[in-house]
Amino acid sequence: MDTLPLYAASFAAGICAALGLGGGTVLILFLTAVGGYSRQAAQGINLVFFIPCALTALAAYRKEHLFQPKKLLPALLFGTVGAILGALFGLTAEQALMRRAFGAFLVAMGMVTLSRCQQKSERTSYFGGNQDNPAK
Repeated sequence: MDTLPLYAASFAAGICAALGLGGGTVLILFLTAVGGYSRQAAQGINLVFFIPCALTALAAYRKEHLFQPKKLLPALLFGTVGAILGALFGLTAEQALMRRAFGAFLVAMGMVTLSRCQQKSERTSYFGGNQDNPAK
């Protein structure tokens, strides 16, 4: 595999990861569809890829005071438990089951996102002001 497409996909995945938009999804799809990697190998590469992306984004978000450190510990604890369970599931589950589960997850997240967009647009006045926060 040529390195330029890999660099481009990694760059795009890094931007998506920093914005919280599923950079891992971009990278895993690229590695499996274009790179020829197995799902497990792509997931492993993604885990290593995510560490510097997450640390960089965390530093930027902390600088802008966009997260609350007091809420970080419970999120880390529950996230770690979820990661362990997800890794065990990912290593033992059949490929077809993983595809269906991932597809269902993407559909569900898309529905939630569309629902929130609809709710937000209903709260915005005709002139663009936010009724929940008139200062904006």
